[in-house]
Amino acid sequence: MSEIDSSLVDSILTFWFFDHKDKHFRKSQAFDALIRETFGLVLNSIRNGELDFWQNEPKSCLAGLVLLDQLSRNAFRDSPKAFSADERARTFAKIGIANGFDLMFTGAQRHLFYMPLMHSEYLDDQFMCEACFLRSVKDGTPNAADNLKYATKHRVIIERFSRFPHRNKILNRTSSADEIEFLKGPGSSF
Repeated sequence: MSEIDSSLVDSILTFWFFDHKDKHFRKSQAFDALIRETFGLVLNSIRNGELDFWQNEPKSCLAGLVLLDQLSRNAFRDSPKAFSADERARTFAKIGIANGFDLMFTGAQRHLFYMPLMHSEYLDDQFMCEACFLRSVKDGTPNAADNLKYATKHRVIIERFSRFPHRNKILNRTSSADEIEFLKGPGSSF
């Protein structure tokens, strides 16, 4: 097992949760380029499994989730690669939750442990995500109720289609007539 680079972990967490928190969930080519420039090497390392040992400590597990679930989506936006780290992100999330790492954080940091489950196309993960956000609501974690609403919206889509139709074009999947109709409506993509 390799040693965790705590300064790198801290820089990832500071970048995402403090320095650029106003840029979350927004499309920006400049921000996406900054992510590739700043974290390109570590993104490749974690996506290739070279940093799986980060799962074993709370802060590095959280930093791994930032890289795998969030920064990968930005760095590789509008390409299949944007979703290619999802399985590894789910593993990080489930290990973190099983070890209670999520409960060591609050707000957006705690909720990042649940995002890979929300992004999953597996229904069991969707139910687990809702349960985690519900517990977070009961614990009084800031923004938990809003996140629970989004979790439920994601679950409903997976229950209906067994996948997220808005990913079909990027992943070269053929959309059904029902999916095409659904995509015309509001709230069909995230």
